Parts: sequence; structure tokens; C-alpha cells
Amino acid sequence: MNLFSHKLRIILISGKRISITICCGITQFTANDTAVSAYIRADNALYNTKRNGRKQCIIS
Repeated sequence: MNLFSHKLRIILISGKRISITICCGITQFTANDTAVSAYIRADNALYNTKRNGRKQCIIS
């Protein structure tokens, strides 16, 4: 267990409330996709969320 996950576990067990934010890059696998092309599209969407201020999900 790494240090971050250990500290997070201790906080969650204590009942203390914390805020967690996420960025997501989401895509749909289509008939013409390969695993790599879908991954690249989702990865690009993720980087767009980070460039646009975070705390959001972008569907590509």
C-alpha cells in the first residue's frame, strides 16, 4: 500500500468528510475503432478537461 492510499484510508475510517474532484475523458468504442484509437480519443478528452479548468468530464 502506498503512502497516499494509506493516508486516505485513515481519513475515511475516521469518518472525516473530504472533498474529491475528478477529471474524465470519456469515449464510446465504435465499430471502426481499435483499442488504440479509442484510448487516444479518451486520453485527448482527458487532457482537454485539464486545459479547461478541471473538475469536469468531456465526452469525445
